[in-house]
Amino acid sequence: MAGIKDVAAEAGVSVATVSRVLNDHPSVSEDARARVVAAVAVLGYRPNAVARSLRTDQTHTLGLVISDVMNPYFTELARAVEEEARALGYSVIIGNADERPELQDHHVRNLLDRRIDGLLVSPTDGGSPLMLDAARAGTPMVFVDRWIPGVDVPVVRAEGRGAVRDLVAHLYGLGHRRLAIIAGPAATTTGRERVEAFREALGEHGLALPDAYIGQGDFQAESGRRVTEGFLDLPEPPEVVFAADNLMALGALDAVRARGLRVPEDIGLAAFDDIPWFVHTDPPITAIAQPTGELGRAAVRVLVDRIEGRAPLAEPDALPARLVVRRSCGEPPPQQTPPQSQDEAKKLGVDLSVTDAQNDASQQANQLQNFTSEGLGTIIVNPVDSDAVTPAAKAVNKADIPLVAVDRAVNGADTTALVASDNVSGGKLAAESLAEKLGGKGEIVILQGQAGTSASRERGAGFTEGLKAYPGIKVLARQPADWDRTKGLDVMTNLLQANPDVDGVFAENDEMALGAIKALGAKAGKSVQVIGFDGTADGLKAVEAGTLYASVAQQPAELGRIAVRNAVKAADGEKVEKSVMVPVKVVTKENVAEFSG
Repeated sequence: MAGIKDVAAEAGVSVATVSRVLNDHPSVSEDARARVVAAVAVLGYRPNAVARSLRTDQTHTLGLVISDVMNPYFTELARAVEEEARALGYSVIIGNADERPELQDHHVRNLLDRRIDGLLVSPTDGGSPLMLDAARAGTPMVFVDRWIPGVDVPVVRAEGRGAVRDLVAHLYGLGHRRLAIIAGPAATTTGRERVEAFREALGEHGLALPDAYIGQGDFQAESGRRVTEGFLDLPEPPEVVFAADNLMALGALDAVRARGLRVPEDIGLAAFDDIPWFVHTDPPITAIAQPTGELGRAAVRVLVDRIEGRAPLAEPDALPARLVVRRSCGEPPPQQTPPQSQDEAKKLGVDLSVTDAQNDASQQANQLQNFTSEGLGTIIVNPVDSDAVTPAAKAVNKADIPLVAVDRAVNGADTTALVASDNVSGGKLAAESLAEKLGGKGEIVILQGQAGTSASRERGAGFTEGLKAYPGIKVLARQPADWDRTKGLDVMTNLLQANPDVDGVFAENDEMALGAIKALGAKAGKSVQVIGFDGTADGLKAVEAGTLYASVAQQPAELGRIAVRNAVKAADGEKVEKSVMVPVKVVTKENVAEFSG
């Protein structure tokens, strides 16, 4: 194998000059640099940084080369890596490749020269001989987020295909058909994978991805701006642009606003890689969230296992990404907190601070953590997910702050009180009302709420119990739609394909019922009867219009008042009832005026 002296002889320069070229020293002339680079290529020389890195003594230092430190995703990833490494007794040296392969290899070479114990890399492309040599030489290494095909190195990454599929189904349910993508670099695995996943998901809905709707970006904001300008100039611009990373999404948003257009009124926008800023944009941006912190922590654990001789035999499982629905694609606005809750708080002389989780369990957990750190007198929570809220609820318990749950229970944590509608009785009422409307016989489907929530469990149980008195009613299918109107439309559309002659629908809340009505079209309220739950303003309008046969009405104002009363009592150290059930009532066209006034 050629050595550095052979390179110097081939190039006609000194060994010192070769060394300076290999270490990117600026003092070398362009002519000498070109001759050295040519000699390296001819001789197949590989710098000995890999060999020098193989030491018998440990430095308890890890190297991390990330693709772009300006990208908030990689900033969060680096922070998680540093925190986990510190917890395991290691320090971290970070190199920023700035999405440039030559700068990536420069950092890798320097880190190996510094005698690091192991290396974490998010590769900028798949053509780095240096990393291939390092892997072959036995350098402990882990790829994170991206990887290089053919290099035998563990990969810690997120599985984004399912979330992309959910996004496309969501957009399709909103009525969008012209969907475009700002792609990442084709040289990166994530750049290729996200385009492939998007194309496959479109195909599942019978949609194509024409070349005009694929814009080549580079994971930088400027490319997002440039590609979006091209989309807007098309004779038929897309209805929604999906940016394959967050910086390109911000660039796309700039391009739309520069034209005097609005999101989502004129064009929708969605992104891969959720960031905290997206909650604060106007409108908040619908995005695919990766478990960034866990990716960083898992990568460190895998690398340290390899360094310390505990390398697992199996490839680490990919961590699931998830869709976070906000309002940048034409989604309906979230329901507002009943003003009666604020009125009750004022009457009792307390301040009520309200946050909206937008049906996002992770966001709700962060909000609970913030309230806990503020040391509030009591916290009231309406759980998005009864299980997902548990860790944050336990932190509230640990801080000795009373916790009042409203509408849905918190699983696995202590609550001072649960104030909820009598969901079981409501489910029974829904079954009886729908069965009577169908004359005691017919085939129905059920749209379920989010799995794990007490409201879904109790409403479903009550409905099942109520149907026992009507053996002529057959349940064809039960599918979750997660309390969401758009998902209700998607699920109902799929159910209709398998069950075109269905007679009735029970949706465990009005939002899903409204989605089902949209899927049913002219059948709603005529050949197919739909009953919802909650008695929301939009639900009652549908009852008045005759498209929704009935809704089991909760009393949100009363729920809010009772929750506030119990929260104030708990803060004052008074005893409160552990469970308060508020009655419900079936609302039909005959009595809807009593509830909608």
